[in-house]
Amino acid sequence: MDSVCSAKFHRRVCCFVLYFLAAAASYNGFYQRWHFHEAGVAGAWSEKELGLDKALDSTAPRPYVYRQLLPAIANGVDAILPPAMKDAAIQQKLRSQQNPFTPPLIQSPLTANGLYLLRYYVVYLTDFLFALLAVFAMHGVCRSFGFSPVAAAFAPVAMILLFPCFLNLAGYYYDYPELAFFALTLWMARRYNWLWLLPVAALATWNKESFLFFVPTLYPIFRTRSGRWSALAGTASMTAVCAAVYGMVRSRYMGNAGGAVEVHWHEQLALLMHPLSLVVRVDDIYGIYMLSCCSLLPLALICWTVRRGWKRFSPELKRHAQIAAAINLPLFFFLCAPREMRDLSMLYMVLLLSVAAAIEGTFPNNNSRVLRCAAE
Repeated sequence: MDSVCSAKFHRRVCCFVLYFLAAAASYNGFYQRWHFHEAGVAGAWSEKELGLDKALDSTAPRPYVYRQLLPAIANGVDAILPPAMKDAAIQQKLRSQQNPFTPPLIQSPLTANGLYLLRYYVVYLTDFLFALLAVFAMHGVCRSFGFSPVAAAFAPVAMILLFPCFLNLAGYYYDYPELAFFALTLWMARRYNWLWLLPVAALATWNKESFLFFVPTLYPIFRTRSGRWSALAGTASMTAVCAAVYGMVRSRYMGNAGGAVEVHWHEQLALLMHPLSLVVRVDDIYGIYMLSCCSLLPLALICWTVRRGWKRFSPELKRHAQIAAAINLPLFFFLCAPREMRDLSMLYMVLLLSVAAAIEGTFPNNNSRVLRCAAE
């Protein structure tokens, strides 16, 4: 018995290390390309005033200023820490800059300003923790839908490593929390009463208002655990919570520049008039130029993977995917920039489970003892 417990503990530790490294690689791929859009670094969009300093000061234009979960956490931590600890962080930053053998973890001109240094670190760390949470939550999603330990172990790794590819036109600090919240709520909907999801829904909407549109996709999942009226009550209650949070955030920043939404349907139509522009496009992913995920071959591979995985989907999962596509695709066409794959985020879980189905199809009987032991 001791040997069995020791083996299980060792496998779990190894799985945690694997997930940690995968999340770190993914997050580094995002951060090195986009940072937090502050001035003076790669990914800076100063002309749109989308830098993290603008979000922390609540002066960013709408709708970007609505995504306040991480800035609020950073501002809250900054408010409760004593001045001595803030001064110590500044001094440590100065020492790291002067010592060539211990370079600073984060290279950003914004951290040279003591007013933002600590809050920048908090956002950076919290964002990475959400990336790590997303991997574990996706593992739970795969297991809750009945996929094998092998598929459930490695599909989240593939998904988190692919994630920077979806940030092809831009990446923001709220993208990893969005992925984590989608996975977490889908996993919780499979295991717990919808009442437990209400606080999660509030936080997810505070992070990004897109979660409001994700809630209806949970109805088929609720329906498998309860009756029709209970599932409708759960969906309606979560929608009401999300709408209330969004309404408060929207009223709070009514005076900011910009608008509640950005309209891009005319750009989408222009792209449809020139479809050959999608045939070959390249992006800087992990510091290497490769085919963009919005170009023809990667899109074909994604569609092929989903089509093959569809055969293994349960009826409720198929309905979840159909509702997600029916909501997300029109929103993408009318409100999102062309080719910006991150705006198809409501379909992340469909792709995740399609990858899990593909892995399970590769090892249908889990005959690989090495992979089985690693996944258990």
